[in-house]
Amino acid sequence: MKIEFIKETNFEGGVVYYTKVDGYYVNNSLETNEEKAKEKYQLVIESKGTLEPVKEVIDSIEIEIN
Repeated sequence: MKIEFIKETNFEGGVVYYTKVDGYYVNNSLETNEEKAKEKYQLVIESKGTLEPVKEVIDSIEIEIN
């Protein structure tokens, strides 16, 4: 597994930072602030690249239609 911290500068000089795991962008890792982006990078490292949102079904119902 390869975890990368990326700095990207566009043609106008705008800078963003983000994290990639095995060449894929990590959702919600994009920041314009390097320090905040580095914190997210560290979270990805600590989670071994499996930083996934927690999803919880709060309510569910199945209705049979005749």
